[in-house]
Amino acid sequence: MNIIQKYLATTVVKSISLALVLLAAISGIIELLHEMTDVGTGYYGISAALIYVLTTIPQHIYEFFPMTGLIGSILGLGILASRSEIIALRAAGFSLIDITKAVLKTALMMALVVTILGEVFVPRLRLWADHYKTLKTSSGLAFATRHGMWIRDGKNFVHIDVIASPKHLYGITRYNVDQQRHLQQVSHAEDAIYVQNTWQLRNIQQSLLTNNGIKTEQLNSLPWLINLPPDILNVAVIEPMQMDIMELYQYITYRKHTGLANGEYALSFWQRVFQPLASAIMILIAVPFISGSLRSATMGLKLLLGIVAGFLFYILNQFFGPMSLVYQLPPILAALLPTVIFMLLGLMLLKKVR
Repeated sequence: MNIIQKYLATTVVKSISLALVLLAAISGIIELLHEMTDVGTGYYGISAALIYVLTTIPQHIYEFFPMTGLIGSILGLGILASRSEIIALRAAGFSLIDITKAVLKTALMMALVVTILGEVFVPRLRLWADHYKTLKTSSGLAFATRHGMWIRDGKNFVHIDVIASPKHLYGITRYNVDQQRHLQQVSHAEDAIYVQNTWQLRNIQQSLLTNNGIKTEQLNSLPWLINLPPDILNVAVIEPMQMDIMELYQYITYRKHTGLANGEYALSFWQRVFQPLASAIMILIAVPFISGSLRSATMGLKLLLGIVAGFLFYILNQFFGPMSLVYQLPPILAALLPTVIFMLLGLMLLKKVR
């Protein structure tokens, strides 16, 4: 990489980093305002909400990196164009293809770094944040783990294997102890549903421990008298961003084997697979924004168009995702379509400015 390529790369990296910082600040404020509705639930106060928000900001940076990369690249190249440095480079024999290659190398490098950080640190931070919020909002009576959720209800200790939704649970095991902490009863229910403000257990096997032995009985259904609002379980539902890409793949396989819906998780998996490619393409689109018919436009207009293009990419992701779930389309198709559309758009724009 020669001096000019290094200069272009440094400019693009600095401008994208600035855009990421601004995004982190904006997303943090929005997230904090959203969390204020839960402040006051259990031990979840303002300080706990701040901790939760700070640990979820990296996830937003990772998810919005394609859009931020486009905006930051337009900002960086726009500054060079406003100083006539792009014109000087082209006059010196540095072609548009050379500029594109330098930007593309930088885009691929940044996309790779962000993807590695996003897959290594973001899932662990998000998992810790959600566990922390569950613990605080439940007043310390509930704790979520990768292998289910533990709840304390008076003398009962309850373990839930899978939270399919806040109103539908699978694999509920209850342990009842006496004042001396001796185990008195163990019961296991296949699942539980929340109907008319009451939990109903289904397919229950109860084992009562007595001095004369163990007495077992089977029940088809049974009301579960527990103070467990679905709102508390909502933050304990396993989210795709709580797992790295390999864990997500294994979880999708598990849900397939157990007959649970996996469309949302499969969609997230493929979106994350194509994230580096999407980031590189979005950064690459910044080149025709600066070198094409918009080179005489003001920086404000270029940034505005960049923001519109970035949000359009985000909207397409949000549109094709739910549509694939509703119409049972392949998740890989929904994840790939926005990237393909913008790749074709970028190639068309680059062809026009050659």
